[in-house]
Amino acid sequence: MTRQPRVKLNNPYQRIDELETKLDRAIRYIRRLRRHNHEMQRQLAYFEDRYRQQSAPVEREVVVMPQPKPRRRRRKPLVKGAEPRIDTAKGFSLRRKRIRWLQLRLAAVAIALTLLSLFTVSWVVRSLFRPPATEQTSSAAAAVTNTSTPQYLPASPLVPPEYPSAQGGSLPTLSTDLDPQNLQATYNVTTPPNLKPSKDLQAIVDELVNMAVDQGRPTDQLSITLINVKSGEVAGYQQQELRFPASVLKMFWMVYVYGGLAEGILPNEAGFNVDLFRMIQQSSNDSASRIIDAVTGTKSGEKLSDEEYQNWKRRRMFLTEFFRKAAYNGIILSQKTLSTADRPKGRDGQMWDDPQEPIRNKISSEHAARLMYEIVKGEAISPEFSQKMLTWLARDLSPEGKEDTTRFGGFNPIKGFFGEPLPENIDFASKAGWTSSGRHEVAFVKTRDGKTAYILSVLASHESYSNDWNLFPDMSRFVFQRLGGS
Repeated sequence: MTRQPRVKLNNPYQRIDELETKLDRAIRYIRRLRRHNHEMQRQLAYFEDRYRQQSAPVEREVVVMPQPKPRRRRRKPLVKGAEPRIDTAKGFSLRRKRIRWLQLRLAAVAIALTLLSLFTVSWVVRSLFRPPATEQTSSAAAAVTNTSTPQYLPASPLVPPEYPSAQGGSLPTLSTDLDPQNLQATYNVTTPPNLKPSKDLQAIVDELVNMAVDQGRPTDQLSITLINVKSGEVAGYQQQELRFPASVLKMFWMVYVYGGLAEGILPNEAGFNVDLFRMIQQSSNDSASRIIDAVTGTKSGEKLSDEEYQNWKRRRMFLTEFFRKAAYNGIILSQKTLSTADRPKGRDGQMWDDPQEPIRNKISSEHAARLMYEIVKGEAISPEFSQKMLTWLARDLSPEGKEDTTRFGGFNPIKGFFGEPLPENIDFASKAGWTSSGRHEVAFVKTRDGKTAYILSVLASHESYSNDWNLFPDMSRFVFQRLGGS
């Protein structure tokens, strides 16, 4: 019979199962030995009883006759050097008994040592081959942290900013003669937040998708991300799909401004206030254009020669590289937003049609929700700057605030968006984007008692969403109710 080759086990659990099978076989063998030992003891006791019965004198009724007094025999003197007589039969019997008892004791000791060694080997093997459980441990630790330590939330109430004074001065300009490496800011948050998937949140997201289906909207052009800020849980639908987000981009450019201010690359914070207000609160493309020119040291204009264009493009890509180095994978933020659907022209058009990599703005709903989460948690640039950025994003949900188109410069980011159905006595911060080809928004919602706090990000890249002024408010109302807002 040929011996089967041994199979190398790559799976440590498979190795443990094999050892446990061997251990079970050994235990069954030991049990058989115990039964045999018990049977041997029983038979030994039986034979000892028979031996005692046979050696005992038989009682008989006999007539005792007077016996003559026996003569006393004289003992013969022992011959010098002779050995005394010994009952050899009786000696051999005792010796056999002792040997049997010694054998039984040795067998018991051997069985005990075998069991101890098997259990010791099993414990050592389990310790050596048990796979690392770092992922489970970190998840469990995160769960304990989320349940025992309250999550950081911004203070209430969150009041929208007033129109800033123009006394801060004009926007600073970067020198075009300096090495671009010395002018590029770096984002301080280098990895995505450690958020846990949630079945409850996923059920809410799935219902939002069904709402779009019920309205006849194409779901292949829809992306959703929902984060419970209090529990650190997340759910989504096509949330890593890259799409053109319209003016939602301006929230990212605002973070880049404060990154440059924090590193001393941009010297005058007050000089940005007016354009930051217009870019975020009014979604002004002109203010966004001025900010992009200021923080990258570039200007839009006619087409450039190849060498000039490469230098110009390198600076404009500061905005994109700032977030790509922070694991915002695939993101592009270097094109300016336009007031019309026309293609960019001049050097911006060169970047749009770049043969190496067409530079066309795109983010995912996950990108937008992550950045809002880092601002809300006080992690974006610094706690102080995060609070300033959250204030720029704050909205007034009072009846007057929802109708105040003057404040918004003609674009109302509440009507037809997430803020429309929500009560006024909550904290609400958002950045919306709207074009003829889509509707997009990311928003932070928190009740003043702190029981409900979440971030909702939706990118809908189709003209049917652009023309639907009820779907986004319906989605927002549903999420608010399901998460305990009212």
